[in-house]
Amino acid sequence: MYSTSVLKFGNCKLLSKPFRECPGVLIMIRFILIIFLCFSVSLGYSLPEIEEVISGEANIQYPDSTTLQIDAGASTIINYK
Repeated sequence: MYSTSVLKFGNCKLLSKPFRECPGVLIMIRFILIIFLCFSVSLGYSLPEIEEVISGEANIQYPDSTTLQIDAGASTIINYK
């Protein structure tokens, strides 16, 4: 007969009981998900770096660390890094 390894958390064998019967497991799963969401949201996206304005005129401003504001004409060409 083959023996299978069973994950244990406290008195609960994870493969033998539904999760709702193991409140400690649910708390741990929720904790891990919250930590994952916190770190994934904080990484975010960085603003593009402007290499040069090829043609036309553009007013480029960084009002704060999370905002890039570009006021440019319809025919302005901007290269980004």
